[in-house]
Amino acid sequence: MQTVKSWLEKTPIEFQVVVAACCGPQTEVHIERLERLLRSSIDWSRLLRIAHRNRVKGLVFSSLSTHGDLVPLVVLEELKAASLTLLRDNVIAARYATYLTEELAASGIRVATVKGAPLGQKLYGALNLRHGKDIDLLIPEASLEAADAVLRCSGHIRSAPPPSATPHELQAYRIYRSHYEYEPGPGKPQVELHWRLHLNPCFGPLSYPETEWQTIAFAPGIRVRTLGDLDLLCYLCAHGSTHAWSRLKWIVDIAAMLRSDPDLAAPFLERSRQQNTERAACQALMMAHDLFGTPLPSTVPAPGIAVRLLHRIAQKTLTFGGAEQEIAEGPFLLRQVYFSQLLLSTSFRQLLTGLHNQLLAPAASRGSLSSRAARVAAPLRFVYRWLWRTANP
Repeated sequence: MQTVKSWLEKTPIEFQVVVAACCGPQTEVHIERLERLLRSSIDWSRLLRIAHRNRVKGLVFSSLSTHGDLVPLVVLEELKAASLTLLRDNVIAARYATYLTEELAASGIRVATVKGAPLGQKLYGALNLRHGKDIDLLIPEASLEAADAVLRCSGHIRSAPPPSATPHELQAYRIYRSHYEYEPGPGKPQVELHWRLHLNPCFGPLSYPETEWQTIAFAPGIRVRTLGDLDLLCYLCAHGSTHAWSRLKWIVDIAAMLRSDPDLAAPFLERSRQQNTERAACQALMMAHDLFGTPLPSTVPAPGIAVRLLHRIAQKTLTFGGAEQEIAEGPFLLRQVYFSQLLLSTSFRQLLTGLHNQLLAPAASRGSLSSRAARVAAPLRFVYRWLWRTANP
């Protein structure tokens, strides 16, 4: 009887090698599978492109460096250089995040650092494995003006909204967006200042209980606070889903977190229901199961049509262009993101609020009066506003 190939087995062999290399602690079974894949005919340039697009070069180097006899030296050297760059950047980010949180705390502002270096330290115990782009700071919305002043006094230039934004534009930005952005400077990473973690205020909570926050220590005197495990896992799932899971690194994080604490799955699903992110959680669990064999908890509901479609979107997006073509901000990704926005919504209110913030917000909220979405939507503005007010009494 012919064995039916899984979705992963139908993907390019180079993608399968990258996935196997990101599988976490290498058990005997994982090692045997990785070695079997490495003995296949591999296009090493393609493998490097796949690892780069998915931002997992550090994890891939950690695994492949123990199989040096099966990997070309030039490939290992490129991966090693990327790993050292990650280490340098994450050390800078960890130190600077500590500095910023201390500055904000000195002004009486509560702050949690989300994703980035703290997540890499928590999940992998090292700073040379997980790729991070910027420092994400979460503060109470009431502290936004004070926190913005602290960052600007620290030498940061706000890029979104621009410094020239009027009070009206700033007010619109706070309604329709979720964070301010600050340009990186000499020795300073890019910073995002969040008053909520999601663009759609009906997707996820508006605040997180500080009593559940945890401290991540990098070294003596270098530490930050981040969300509690349940809220962190819910947020990671929601974040990945709103980006249509276009990076493998986000699914690796989900699998690593559940592997570190298998008992987290059941309460995590319950928390996701409370936060209106259950479909994102189910989508993440299915992708982690596809790629890394992460067990599906018994409490996971049978996938409905929306979750099955979300699952297919994630598979399609992750392997678009042979899993090597960069798709950030391209038309394909935008289509998947907007379709996901529709499918992730579990209520009329959540759907309309998401569409409102994605498409129909005033152009000022996007920092550009030439917003294409705003121009296209203009004729429907009055009809939409009536519907939105009906859904948001």
